[in-house]
Amino acid sequence: MLGSARYRARHLVKMLPSFQYPLSILEGHVTGRVFADREDEPTLVLVWETLGNVFLAGTPSPDANLNLSLLFNDTIIPAGANRKGVMFDVSFWPAEWQSLLPGMISLRPLIPDRRLLYTMDLPLSAGNAGVSLPTGVDGADDADGTHNADNADDAGRPPNTNTAGTMLETLEALARPPVACTLREVDADLLLTGAYRNAEYLRAEIDKQWPKPEDFLEKGSGYCVLQGDAITSWCLTEYPTDSACSIGVETVWQYQRKGHATAASAACLRKCVERGIKPYWDCYASNDGSRFLAEKLGLIQVADYPVYFLWYDKVDHLLVMARVASLEGRHEEAVIHYEEAFSLAAEADLSLSVLFGNPESRAFQFAAAARRCASGARLDLAATYLARAGDEGMDAGKVSAIAREIGVSM
Repeated sequence: MLGSARYRARHLVKMLPSFQYPLSILEGHVTGRVFADREDEPTLVLVWETLGNVFLAGTPSPDANLNLSLLFNDTIIPAGANRKGVMFDVSFWPAEWQSLLPGMISLRPLIPDRRLLYTMDLPLSAGNAGVSLPTGVDGADDADGTHNADNADDAGRPPNTNTAGTMLETLEALARPPVACTLREVDADLLLTGAYRNAEYLRAEIDKQWPKPEDFLEKGSGYCVLQGDAITSWCLTEYPTDSACSIGVETVWQYQRKGHATAASAACLRKCVERGIKPYWDCYASNDGSRFLAEKLGLIQVADYPVYFLWYDKVDHLLVMARVASLEGRHEEAVIHYEEAFSLAAEADLSLSVLFGNPESRAFQFAAAARRCASGARLDLAATYLARAGDEGMDAGKVSAIAREIGVSM
């Protein structure tokens, strides 16, 4: 992409409510693909993180819409499925795309959702502690005058009175690990020696973002919590640019809700403050755990924006559609999606299914379907699905308890 075209593409991408991911790809820090409607002065840019996220920024037009439809249906979605991706979501600017996108993707219905963006008011190094800057100042990154979603959302807030020093003190307190645990920076020993349990999950997360672990060790940073020789939680910098990064956090399920993610995340954010790197924390609005943790860490919500998402596996996609319908009280529609999913699963290759690929997950889905059937007064079908949950290995006592809860005779 020519210099002027790259500048224009960067300008378009920064109009997105959350732009750190695509900006990192556009600047060459993270692997991805960039498509534009024009080689010289693009008016529409699509940035594709090849296993997951799609970012669309620019002006719709009949020709562009047709080309995008072909790109989604013939390239992006099949490639994600072939590479064993789980799902992708698409964020967009301007809002006009919200009504256009569902008609452009024919392989399966898009599911609407919302995401939240959090950040810090003061991305200063510890050496500048005690100096307060206006909210939203991003340094050289905004010198070109491009729109910054943070600045727009910050306009109605009172002046920032935080300092780097007070931030560091708060994060230092939160970074204390739970009893019998230690906090450790992610290094070559953790990643490469094979001496620590769960290191493969940490390594897999890094491999999604970086060509090789050495690149992360050179350009990224992160912290993890250890309990004995087990890595229990980690927080990593991701999608870097010169002055900002995204934050990714994960906890092994046995250690969730025990303070492990808080310690790892606080330590990672503290490192960002010390280095003068502005962190962005992006999550689905329905992810209560991530939202609560971001707010506990002192991050400020600066955007609430619409997205669409799609699961690559067709059975998984139908199960998610059923779940969404259930949460919105559309129980009859949920039952229809469950029936479609189970019918398709009977003949499908489930090796790539995340939500229906093993007996435990199948038992969970059958039990969920039984509850929705009971809510819609389809008690016979509820009993059938609950029996199938038992056939997949659900404990008989749990099956009986669910039956009593939903009023089904077994």
